[in-house]
Amino acid sequence: MQSAAQKLEIQEPLHGEATQKQSMFDQPTAVWAIAFASIIAFMGLGLVDPILPAIAHKLHASHSDVTLLFHQL
Repeated sequence: MQSAAQKLEIQEPLHGEATQKQSMFDQPTAVWAIAFASIIAFMGLGLVDPILPAIAHKLHASHSDVTLLFHQL
């Protein structure tokens, strides 16, 4: 039975053999999905955070109430 280290053996290129450079942008689809979702989430925070005082005033809510509302989003 092979050990995990033997199964995951990394083969290095032979001396003189051309190696391809991998681009930073050559990522799996899951990485791109997480990056896109993160950007959208931070854009949402950037839009909601500045208007929290207006929301608090309109709802007659305290600062702690609005903070709880903001953390639930």
